[in-house]
Amino acid sequence: MAIARETVSSNARPRVCFNAFKLEPEKLVTIRPDATLGEAAELMRRKHLGDLIVTREGTEFPLGIVTDRDLTIRGLGGGAPSDLRVRDVMSGGVVCARETDDVFAMIELMRKHGIARLPVCGGKGDRIVGVVTARRAIRLLARALEDLSSIGDRQQAREHERHH
Repeated sequence: MAIARETVSSNARPRVCFNAFKLEPEKLVTIRPDATLGEAAELMRRKHLGDLIVTREGTEFPLGIVTDRDLTIRGLGGGAPSDLRVRDVMSGGVVCARETDDVFAMIELMRKHGIARLPVCGGKGDRIVGVVTARRAIRLLARALEDLSSIGDRQQAREHERHH
């Protein structure tokens, strides 16, 4: 399966230089396509993750991604047979951001594809090096907005110091 790599037009809005690694992507955790759904759920629980990258054993190139939602909706929650494997519920055709993409490009990819977890490609051969979540993007933007909103407070404090 091919990895879809897209570039979002930069003329829509000014760019902020928060690239993928400023967003501190989650560590990459992989699983084999023939693993059971129980094995996938246990690995997610143990690593405190909501997704796993599906790869062939011994490779770092993705076949797909399986999320906690995939396990619940497509697998265990639908009364599915207990012999289902990760390959039966994973999403193929992984959409990836580049490690140099800014936060707005990553948000646009998430929005366009309806995904909350975005693998990040980089290094030799565009291997997946991590996963950025919508939650991390929101937290980063919230911190940036908080920093921006404090400018007025700092200006007032400086004015107060000057006049007293």
